[in-house]
Order: sequence, then structure tokens, then C-alpha cells
Amino acid sequence: MIYRSRLGLHQGSQADSPVICVQAAAGYGKSSLLLQWRREALESGALVAWLTLDEHDDGASFIGGLNAALSIGSGTGKFVYQPPESDIPSEDEIEALTVWLAEVAAMAVEVVLILDDVHTLPPATASGSLLYLLLNAPANLKVILAYRRPIAANFFDLLASGRLQELRAEDLALSLEETIEVLESRLGNAIDRD
Repeated sequence: MIYRSRLGLHQGSQADSPVICVQAAAGYGKSSLLLQWRREALESGALVAWLTLDEHDDGASFIGGLNAALSIGSGTGKFVYQPPESDIPSEDEIEALTVWLAEVAAMAVEVVLILDDVHTLPPATASGSLLYLLLNAPANLKVILAYRRPIAANFFDLLASGRLQELRAEDLALSLEETIEVLESRLGNAIDRD
């Protein structure tokens, strides 16, 4: 894996955006970039929580996953009190998410939340809980979303306010210098620059 300085978490638009969306098909290096950003965030003293989503993540499961990811990322083994997922009535999901956001806001450190495979979320979760999380994120929370295809959430308000940075396949494509670096690291002296 190469370090891609032009796509660094603290470079350019990424540094100032509380929400970063990375959308590209499989094979474009989304996961490698997320790993780079995770390392950069940890090196800067941030707490990092990583949650890989799937089609079973309804509102209650999504909140449970956020709790688990932050619990693991903080190293505390616990984070926010969480009743069993089956005990969260659907009308209380937003309230539980509000409590989670308040706990994050009370932390004295930057929190980077990486949500991977967002394209697998049920549409109701994407347009409900996920959008609520993004629109109400406290100042110390940076959210990174990675997905392969468009998702069922309207990011218009985030885009209009300049709070969202989008990276697509063309942004992730290797530059000539990055391609040379990859080839030289793999083939060494068996290949020359030409």
C-alpha cells in the first residue's frame, strides 16, 4: 500500500469537511484510502471508530453498531448505555441516536467515524438514521462514508452548506507518479521508469 499524500485526510478539502463521501466501484482503492485515513487520524490523536454496514442494519441495529464501533475505537469496552436492539422501539431510534451524538460531543477529542459499505444500508436507514447523524453531527465528529453505488439519502443540505466533500473514481485513480511507485515497489529493478 502506498501513502497517497494528495488524498491525505488533512489535505485540501478533506481537512475542512466534516463529511467525506468516497464513491467508486470495487477495485478503486476505497479500503486502502480508508486505512490511510484511519492511520492519519490516529497519528493526530483522534479516536477512530470503523463500522462496516450491511442490509440488516435497520435503525436499531445501526445505533447498536455505532455504539460497538465507538466502544472498540475508544478502547473502553463500553460507550453509551445501549438496551438490546430489540428493546429500542422505532420511534425511539432518533432519541437513541441523539444520545449517542451528545456523548460524542462531550468527548474532549476529535472522533472520526468510518462507515464502510454504506450502499448496503436499507433505504429507510440511509434516509432516516444516517441522514439524521450527518445533519446533527457535533463539531468534533468527522464522518467518512464509503460506498460502491449511489445511496438512498439526500445530501443536498450538506452539499449546499459546504459541509460535504465527495471523492469519486476519477479522484481515486492512480496518478502517473503513484503508478510508478506501485510498480517499482512490486518489481524493483526488473522494470525501469520508461
